[in-house]
Amino acid sequence: MIDFTSDYKLKLNEVIDNLYENKSKMDRNQRMWLVQYYTDEYFRQVRERPDVSALNRLATLILDDEITNPDVYKMTHMEYPIMSHRQEVRRNKAQVSIKWADEVGTDGKNYRQKSREMNRRKRNIMNEHIDGADINARNKERWRRYLEFTKVQPVFTYISRVN
Repeated sequence: MIDFTSDYKLKLNEVIDNLYENKSKMDRNQRMWLVQYYTDEYFRQVRERPDVSALNRLATLILDDEITNPDVYKMTHMEYPIMSHRQEVRRNKAQVSIKWADEVGTDGKNYRQKSREMNRRKRNIMNEHIDGADINARNKERWRRYLEFTKVQPVFTYISRVN
């Protein structure tokens, strides 16, 4: 039994940290039971609910399997998928608005009105979708040419005789 009477918020954070350290040894039901137990015990001793940040950490602990699922296609494979913050950012970067489909034809030609703002947006979208492998290949080629250009060159000496 944990005593939450003295410095109870710090003690609860220590309990939550301990649960996170041992989460790989527990399945979801065990994590749910422990979260329920510690929140009930906290409320029984302190007579108030844990603060929002502690409850958020406990909820994340329960949903750890869904949040840490690295499957790129989990949005289509799971009925109710939950994305981590990083996965949500990656998904939002890859999405293009339907307006883009309205303005660019199937022939790849841009039919929208030209403006500086639209050109900036187009460059940003196109730069985000450039394949990293292509960039690395181009950089390697540039680096090879640079090294070839700057390597030590042989020195030729000429002796010229003047009569």
